[in-house]
Amino acid sequence: MKVDPEAKKIAKSIVSYIKKKMGQAYAKAKAAAKKGIAAFKKWLETLSPTNPVRIVLSIPGNYLIQLVISFLR
Repeated sequence: MKVDPEAKKIAKSIVSYIKKKMGQAYAKAKAAAKKGIAAFKKWLETLSPTNPVRIVLSIPGNYLIQLVISFLR
């Protein structure tokens, strides 16, 4: 599967944001990512509805979520 360069850039930015701005949530995100997309989506639901990560990743479709998971693994 060919990765869209713009989506890849966004996914890397999301991972960077989680790592730098969300503290301990990074470890939880990483653990959820290792368990798969369902676990990662459950983790997303634990975030505040106003959290920028939750807002961006709530866009319909799994492509961006899959990219973020691949970078967290």
